[in-house]
Amino acid sequence: MGANRHVDGSRYPLGADLPPHIVTAHDLVTTLAYRRDLLDRVSARCREVFDYGLAITLAPEQQVSLVATSPERRLSVTGMGSGFVQLTWVLVMLELAAMERDGGRPITPVIGIEEPELHRHPALQPQVARVLAHFLGAGLQVVCTTQSEHLLVAILTLVLSGQLEPGQVAISYLSEGRAERLEVNGRGQVTGGLRGFFEANEDELKRYLELLSRR
Repeated sequence: MGANRHVDGSRYPLGADLPPHIVTAHDLVTTLAYRRDLLDRVSARCREVFDYGLAITLAPEQQVSLVATSPERRLSVTGMGSGFVQLTWVLVMLELAAMERDGGRPITPVIGIEEPELHRHPALQPQVARVLAHFLGAGLQVVCTTQSEHLLVAILTLVLSGQLEPGQVAISYLSEGRAERLEVNGRGQVTGGLRGFFEANEDELKRYLELLSRR
C-alpha cells in the first residue's frame, strides 16, 4: 500500500461490481458501498481512534459519498484531516485481510504499508502503533516502512508493556543501500539503538542552543 492514500472527491460514481483490487479512491468508496460488513468494521475502528465513524450516502445519478459521522455531525471525508483519510485506507486493507483469515483460508496475509503514520501528529502516532498491534494479534503479518522515531518508539513501548512479543517485531535499518537486522528484546530495547533518528534531533537541538547562547 503506497503513500498516495487520498479521497479527493466528495462524490464518486458507484461501480457496477466490486473492484478486484483497491487502487484508486473510486475503488475504495465502491468497495465500502458494496461491503457493508467491511464498512461497519472500519467505521468502528475509526471511531476508536478519531471519535468519528464512517458511512456511505447515496447521491443523485448513482453516485455515492464517503462521510465521517459523529453523534453531532456528518462531514464529507474531504473535510476531515489528511490523517483520517490516510488511516481509513490502511484500516480497509487490514480489515479485508483479517476477514479473509477469519473465513478460514489457510494463509497468513501479508500487508505492506508505506509510512502508516503519514499526516498524523507525533502525539497521535501511538494510536497507529496500537492499530497495527491489533492486527498482528489477529494473525496478520504487517511490513511497514517509516522514517518516524515516534512510531518506532510507540511500537517498542507496546513490547515493553507486554502488548506485543519481541518476536512479533523485526526492525531492518537501511543505510547507504544496506539493510541491517536490529534485534528487539523483552524490554523494548533495540540492539545498537535507533541510529540516525535521535542523533539528528540532538544535533539540531545542540545547534539551536548554541545559537541561543549567542543572542
